[in-house]
Amino acid sequence: MAGMDEGAPRRRRRAPAPGRRASVVIRRARDRRPPGPPSAPPLPSLDGLLASEGRATLEALLRRHGARASHLVRALAEGWRRADGSPPGEPDLRALLDAHGLRRSFERRERDAALHAVRVAGGVLRRAAASLRIAPGDLEALLRRTGGSGEAEALREARRAELRRRATLAERARLLLSDAERLEDLGLLEEFEADLRQRLPEHLKALRAGGAASLAAALGRSLSLERAEVASLAGRLGLGLDTQAPRAAPPAAASLRRGRREATRRASSEGRT
Repeated sequence: MAGMDEGAPRRRRRAPAPGRRASVVIRRARDRRPPGPPSAPPLPSLDGLLASEGRATLEALLRRHGARASHLVRALAEGWRRADGSPPGEPDLRALLDAHGLRRSFERRERDAALHAVRVAGGVLRRAAASLRIAPGDLEALLRRTGGSGEAEALREARRAELRRRATLAERARLLLSDAERLEDLGLLEEFEADLRQRLPEHLKALRAGGAASLAAALGRSLSLERAEVASLAGRLGLGLDTQAPRAAPPAAASLRRGRREATRRASSEGRT
């Protein structure tokens, strides 16, 4: 450049010293993050339901969910927290019922609902518990706690007596095949299996003596069972159905063989004379 000393060194832009940051930060619109949703307010303390005003809240929950402790505990956990911040459990529900004088009536309703479920389920505790959406062990504990165990057992015993009256081979075989779960729950499964193992061999013996061509088919007809049901019954009880009775010769074929034997004997006799 004119007017400047050509021998003078040019000035170089100095790089920023290590560790120093530029004072200007450029932010782009696409890097901006929308603000997150506002945090939910903390749930109120369960201790508030112990006050006199809490009785109305508890009664409203009882009307909505009925005498089902698991549903009530879930509702409490959705709306309140214990002093330590944890969700309430069944002991907390019982304490609230005690505090407001509602526990006795609640447990009476629990007992009635449980016994109704057992009655509808034909005495089968597993089915009754499933209808109440609780575990079988919890149902038994509920019945013990509310004093309903004796009545529930009476219902079950009446059902056992009714099933024992179904004493024919066909009835017991069908019960074993179609309702083994109920028999097991009522403690009848081993009894029915032992009875069939004892009586069916004699029945099969009679079918063989009657000249049945296929023992499995004859058993199915006699007990009104399908082929697959006969196979399942035989496998469960260890019955041998492979042996087939010998087929009886048709009368015409037997007569023809006798005539040939007679002709052979006559020819032999004439030859000797």
